[in-house]
Amino acid sequence: LLRNGMVLEFHDTHGPIRSLVRPNAAPAMKDPRGAVRIVEVGPRDGLQNIKDHVPTSVKIELIRRLRGTGLQTIELTSVVSPRAVPQLSDCRDVLRMEDIKSLRKEPNIRLPVLVPNMKGLDIALEYGVKEVAVFISATEGFSKANVNCTVKEGLERARNIAEKATSCGLAVRGYVSCIFSDPFDGPTAPSAVLHCVRELLEMGCYEVSLGDTLGVGCPDKVRSLLVYLEEHDVSLDLLAGHFHDTYGQAVANTWEAYNCGLRVFDSSISGLGGCPYAPGAKGNVATEDLVYMFHNAGIDTGLDMLKLVETGLWISTRLSRENASRAGIALANTHGLVCPPRHTDHTQTKAVISWSPVNTKGRLLTYRSGGNFKIVLNRPKRGNTLTQKMVADLIAIIASCNKDPSLLNIIITATGGYFCMGMEIGKTMPFIAQGASRNPRLEVEERFYTQRSFSTHSTTADKLKSLGLVSEIVEDQGQLRAGLDDLLIRLNNSRPAKPRVSRELSWSTRANAEWDAQVDTLDETFFKTMKLDVGQGDMKASYSGRRDDLKLLRNIMTIRQSPSPFTLEFDSLVKKQLEKWKVPGITISVVHGSSTYAKAYGIAEFPDKKMTVDSLFTTCSTTKAFTAAAVSMVMDDRKETPSPLRWDTPIASLIRDDFVLADGNATMNTTLEDALSHRSGLPGHIFAMTGAYPDETLREAVRKIRHLPLAYPPRTTFDYCNHMFMVVSHVLEQITGESLGEFLRKRVWSHLI
Repeated sequence: LLRNGMVLEFHDTHGPIRSLVRPNAAPAMKDPRGAVRIVEVGPRDGLQNIKDHVPTSVKIELIRRLRGTGLQTIELTSVVSPRAVPQLSDCRDVLRMEDIKSLRKEPNIRLPVLVPNMKGLDIALEYGVKEVAVFISATEGFSKANVNCTVKEGLERARNIAEKATSCGLAVRGYVSCIFSDPFDGPTAPSAVLHCVRELLEMGCYEVSLGDTLGVGCPDKVRSLLVYLEEHDVSLDLLAGHFHDTYGQAVANTWEAYNCGLRVFDSSISGLGGCPYAPGAKGNVATEDLVYMFHNAGIDTGLDMLKLVETGLWISTRLSRENASRAGIALANTHGLVCPPRHTDHTQTKAVISWSPVNTKGRLLTYRSGGNFKIVLNRPKRGNTLTQKMVADLIAIIASCNKDPSLLNIIITATGGYFCMGMEIGKTMPFIAQGASRNPRLEVEERFYTQRSFSTHSTTADKLKSLGLVSEIVEDQGQLRAGLDDLLIRLNNSRPAKPRVSRELSWSTRANAEWDAQVDTLDETFFKTMKLDVGQGDMKASYSGRRDDLKLLRNIMTIRQSPSPFTLEFDSLVKKQLEKWKVPGITISVVHGSSTYAKAYGIAEFPDKKMTVDSLFTTCSTTKAFTAAAVSMVMDDRKETPSPLRWDTPIASLIRDDFVLADGNATMNTTLEDALSHRSGLPGHIFAMTGAYPDETLREAVRKIRHLPLAYPPRTTFDYCNHMFMVVSHVLEQITGESLGEFLRKRVWSHLI
């Protein structure tokens, strides 16, 4: 920068530069517009999104150190459900601590506690809290995701809390979220912010903090909003700024707000915090950065800069996280303080898989890495077209892999510029004819296969990806290798827990394409593990490994023919539903007291084998229906509560950062209905389900889903997905406080005894 004959070079060491002073200039004067008040939100807003448990003793020590810096307003905690925010489940322990009681007795100190509902207020009153905070979103989408209610309902809740709190002599502070943008609805209208601010002030809030929840604001937006509010008779003396640093604009936004007239600003020590609906977003603006900026502008904050730096270093070290305050790190180096090691985000590191060669000669090269087996087509000069021998060898290799239960993934790739341009028709046709099977099913497949060999269909990589046939699209060989390694690592990292027997059964279906072979495996693997005695009167049926024992299932229940609930009207209804939903056949049982009634409808096998009450079904995933039923029951249970559960409730609002998909939009928008109807955008990823860890918790399995790539935009495509039912089971556990099995036993099975 050349100005007045001087060349000035600026470095962003301490954060964005706000004022320029010549070396010979007089010391900066204090800004005549007045000092600022900093509201420290680190102990609540900063810690609530930390995944690892933070001991209560660490939280108390953090509050004590913050007070030692001169801070006079420190948000302590939030009285919220442990299921909603596990990190703050110790809120009562924090409030009952003697150190906190002593702080309350100090003059001119504010220790607000966030309360989401009347129950939270009652607890706050019980522990002698003198100030509470209420919050509301300016937008409908975030309101539903965050607190599962409309803006109108949220304002009514806040009003009820504020009225009772003020009547009990408590001060009330208000928060407005999403002042610039909503992750679900997009840009926020200034009129929506104005409405919420007015409502909060009218209900008795002494101050309203304007929250840029996503951190998408910039100085121009800040000025425009504040001018709009002031033009509509909102006094800036009653407002505070709460800026997140997602795009590095938080300090600049604070300075702009100060120049507009704001004098109160929320911040978090060392930049603690974040938004659960914006994965990877930065947290609140760092207290150290704000204070550094104001002090260098000659504006008083009443805080000890060096003690703030020391506190930021201390909490960063205790949490094993990187200090997000640039001013804090720079000043620590200047004063010879020890900085915590910079934390490496291993989730962002592109790991490389090391492949060991198995066969490195010929037209099919093979490699192995742990549970992954890679086959490389090596005929680049002919576009990797497949010869008769290559097809036979490929089949043999895959068959051999299928016999190895330790292999989880088989990858086929190629050298050169083409993956595979098809079959060499002249050499392949005799091969197909010679290998033709007498099995009608295989003959159909072979005719289809032959027809496809002579046909071409135009398509694109994007089209294949939209159909779920392609996980990722890359530009070159280097990206392809890195993308493959990354996908395999994500599949491995996402493997959920699964019992040994279940793992063996899933592997057997891969290894044995023929149904008879699978049945034999079921006999050997499954029925030999079951030694179940079922008693009814003097009769006991004992399962052995014999297939005939399945017929004993009919003896377990008594079939009564009359009086039957299967009336002509009921039969007509069932037949209409079968036709509507294209269901070939069904068996229905009705349990009434000690009586059980059963009737069969439709066909069991094509073309004309009738369904009977003795027909055996090849069933899988039977718990999915019960999982959906359990969700419906919980919805009924919570229908009249302040936080009802609905089919369109976003999953992220229920289990927060336990649920993260590869796409941020999908994370925020995926609802319970999307999960249960297999329309989340996440494909089956069946190979990620094999070889699972037997000692993993449901929560750990759900958190691994973030590693899996999406195949479609949410709600556009049906794709059967086991993973999303694990997610729903985790949601149910968090809401009910018991496992899915325990819930179903109490609400369903016990009533059928």
